[in-house]
Amino acid sequence: MSDIIPFQDGKPTNLPSYLKDATTATTVALAGGESSGFKRISIKGNVFRLMESGQQVAESDERFMRIVVVDVAPATGRSYYAGSYKEGENSGPTCWSSDSVKPDESVEEPQAVTCGACPNNVDGSGQGGRGRACRYAHKISVVLADDIEGDIYAMNIPATSFYGKGQAKTGMPLQAYAKYLATGKLPIESIVTEMRFDSNSPVPKLLFKATGMLPEEKFGVIMQRKEETASKIAVGKTKRDSGGGETPEPVKVDKPKVEEKSKKLNDILDEFDK
Repeated sequence: MSDIIPFQDGKPTNLPSYLKDATTATTVALAGGESSGFKRISIKGNVFRLMESGQQVAESDERFMRIVVVDVAPATGRSYYAGSYKEGENSGPTCWSSDSVKPDESVEEPQAVTCGACPNNVDGSGQGGRGRACRYAHKISVVLADDIEGDIYAMNIPATSFYGKGQAKTGMPLQAYAKYLATGKLPIESIVTEMRFDSNSPVPKLLFKATGMLPEEKFGVIMQRKEETASKIAVGKTKRDSGGGETPEPVKVDKPKVEEKSKKLNDILDEFDK
């Protein structure tokens, strides 16, 4: 077994190229759930925070961050947290839905049979009688604009940052931003997007605007990164197999062609409009 790569102090002495970004859904499930080992960007407290396995590893002093959107969830989701938030707590939601139609099968304490019949989906059920206790959020996967071949990050875009209106020069909520790009037949994956905190909002709210366009080669990289496990888990594009693990949907990976950009854009817009 001389071909076995040895470990030293719990780490491989030389990580082979074929294992770069090769984390599998099986490993993730055994590690304690879909989020374990994967990275996300939090906007808690109007600060961009890089999180890994539920722990903050870095934060930014800037009010903006430049990213490239890799993929989006098939539908807008919901999440409900019982009780009030406590600083330092890292518990998941009590109930959640990936399609805003009914609670996910993995929810142990579903609050209702369907989201439409849920008492936490009633206006005024939120803390202090404001808004709804169960909140909308749209999942996206992104990479940092200056490191498109680096880590893939998950983001939950809250309703205030997803719905609404804005201006191209100052920024728009994500759905309006995608529709704006549609008028120019520009795939969102081909754009360097700046997300910035809205200084006029009392709660963390992001506005999005285009700051540049990727060259064709880098656009191809982004389109291929959609098929990576980290991106698929970030946006919920996985299915449960018979053994209880999480496995990605089988997808054929082809190098994108320039003439396919409009088709790809229509797919994205359909997802945003659901």
